[in-house]
Amino acid sequence: MHHRAGLLTSAIASLVFTGSAQAAVGGKAELGVLQTSGNSDSQSINASLALQHELGRWENQFTATVFTAEEDDEQNAERYSSTFKTSFDFTEFNYVFANLSYEKDLFGGVRERTTETLGYGRRLLKTDRHTLNLELGAGARQQESQKPESLRESDAIFRGAVFYTFELSETAKFEQKLLTESGEENTYTESVTGLKLTILGPTFAAITYTVKNNSDVPAEREETDTYLSVSLSYEFGDTE
Repeated sequence: MHHRAGLLTSAIASLVFTGSAQAAVGGKAELGVLQTSGNSDSQSINASLALQHELGRWENQFTATVFTAEEDDEQNAERYSSTFKTSFDFTEFNYVFANLSYEKDLFGGVRERTTETLGYGRRLLKTDRHTLNLELGAGARQQESQKPESLRESDAIFRGAVFYTFELSETAKFEQKLLTESGEENTYTESVTGLKLTILGPTFAAITYTVKNNSDVPAEREETDTYLSVSLSYEFGDTE
């Protein structure tokens, strides 16, 4: 795991310092806090950072997210994730990619997951208002179940993903992501539906609904987790 963390750090450093004069660099930072009181007290925090770097036909993306929640002073959610993806366009609509992702969820169906995949991407739709990308790939996955078993498993996986964006207006954007990673030990699926509303300049409100499903979880765990977040985001640099 420390080796993979080192690879991520090196990749981020390369993203920031390589060819900055000619590259398009941008990103966004997002923070959401929700607190309620009355019959029950609860609070949640979700934060994320996304960086994007483009240089010629190369594009690098890094994302990191944190989500925590507690109710009546008892924690019931804690999740961390990060992803690094690099891609190369060999035509306007076709590209190849390498993806490395890590997730740790102390309350989910799977405690820890790392995946490494390579694949092919196709831009099926690319207009001023609509984009639709399809990705197919394969690779490896290492995952650990929740305690008390804490079993570690490794298997080969098939990866499929769809990314869709729709510019509803100059101040509103709809985004949809569908991802599946299927292997012998488990099939993981994820759906992320988001609505971005511009407030002022580079500041906007984001509403996101996430559904995560694992086909193979311990008996005391649910296969599906859902998250609804409302947050404020700030974009910087070139994010187009």
